[in-house]
Amino acid sequence: MIIVIVVVVAVLVPAIFAAVLYIMVSGLLQGPNPPIIVSFGQVDQAGGNATITVLSSSREIAPSSLQVRVAANGSGSSTGMPPPGGSVVLIAGGYSLRVFWLDDNNDQLFGTGDALRVTGDSAPLPSSTRFSLEISLVTSSGSMVSGVTWTTA
Repeated sequence: MIIVIVVVVAVLVPAIFAAVLYIMVSGLLQGPNPPIIVSFGQVDQAGGNATITVLSSSREIAPSSLQVRVAANGSGSSTGMPPPGGSVVLIAGGYSLRVFWLDDNNDQLFGTGDALRVTGDSAPLPSSTRFSLEISLVTSSGSMVSGVTWTTA
């Protein structure tokens, strides 16, 4: 009888200890941070402007951690995101362009439903020009989040 009690205690005590330890530590474990994925819709060109809507975003992103880059015929420049409802001026392909952030739900975070509008600076976009717009995270690696390309008529 004593042997049975010793075997039960020798097996049961470590199992209970392991279960308690697992419960205590499991809350501290976190999976890797998944990459941010942004999907843009088609470029809507109207009135000499281009509007690009965010179809989906894996999560909302603080604008302070984003860079916007615009290129015209392969030459471009980048800067931080404009404020919601505001704009920034970029030089691309010798053109002065303005990028506006249209914050759809006014939550001050970049995400699904928001849009970016690219215009000339107080003028329509130049015709027969190939444009690209990229949004990237501000990190040492500058990992790409999303981009879109279009050509004006």
